[in-house]
Amino acid sequence: HRAMQEYARDDYDRIAEIADFSRHKSVMDVGGGYGVLIQNIKRKNPDTICYLFDLPKVIDNCQTEGLEKIRGDFFKGIPAVSEAIVLSRIIHDWDDDKAYWILHNCYNSIPEGGILYLIENFTDLLEDEAALLSLNMLAVCKNYERTLGQYQFLLLQAGFYIEGYRKLNQLQHILIAKK
Repeated sequence: HRAMQEYARDDYDRIAEIADFSRHKSVMDVGGGYGVLIQNIKRKNPDTICYLFDLPKVIDNCQTEGLEKIRGDFFKGIPAVSEAIVLSRIIHDWDDDKAYWILHNCYNSIPEGGILYLIENFTDLLEDEAALLSLNMLAVCKNYERTLGQYQFLLLQAGFYIEGYRKLNQLQHILIAKK
């Protein structure tokens, strides 16, 4: 988690400039590790209530201040405390069945009209199609990087409809979906 925290500092530095989180009273980073991404959102939107949701062992080691920290497991359920959720580089770790359950639990936790921000590498939007990233994912997680269309399909299966997507940085995009 410390290594992921370090690369996240650069990867998510401009997230609050690229996506408009000011339209939300509350945002939760699900599987957010030590909270770099949600801290960047909070810094640009100080009146927004920001939640960090992760496994108990991660939250217990998190030194981040100014966030509401919630212990849990996104496979078992996500608390219904926020009108928007950010899932960053989570779904690519899981096969389609497990990815569906994570997205399904996100869907169930946000109110009607709530927004899910899905941050991933979309292979069809990358010059090299993320071939080495997919190989790494296959070796480590027994999964692979997906195309934009594959992520859209998973979101539609979980009940979301797609609002659009935006480029976040050199590799990642934000796919915006609405309940």
